[in-house]
Amino acid sequence: MPIDQDDRTAISDVLTRYTTAIDLRDWTLYRTCFTDDVTADFPTGSWTNREDLATFMDEWHADLGLTVHHVSNVVVTVDGDTATARSHGNAVLQTDRAHPEKFLELHGFYDDTLVRTPDGWRISHRTAKVVSAVTQESSQPALVSAP
Repeated sequence: MPIDQDDRTAISDVLTRYTTAIDLRDWTLYRTCFTDDVTADFPTGSWTNREDLATFMDEWHADLGLTVHHVSNVVVTVDGDTATARSHGNAVLQTDRAHPEKFLELHGFYDDTLVRTPDGWRISHRTAKVVSAVTQESSQPALVSAP
């Protein structure tokens, strides 16, 4: 059965909202991506509820400079009120506010289970896998924006 385009768009919007919320440090928006009882497995730890996950992300990003997160190659399968999605994730993180030319590049993917709620699609389980993590320093520091 073909996937409903409205569902696919709504699920893709959740994944994009996730990256946008992190880059804006908008933890209220971040919380709208998940169910209250989300389970999440990241290379940095595991969580069993939205509040603990959001608190960790806030604390982990607090000392970073600017960040740019991307999500792409989204593949969605919907089965009624449940869906799975796999997406590629890339992030560039300024690792030192005082030295914005220093950064970490992360490449990997997310495997998500989502559920349809009265407020729209929400991630109920997320597994994040990092394929590469490379620390670098810009060869063009004059072009790099400071936080």
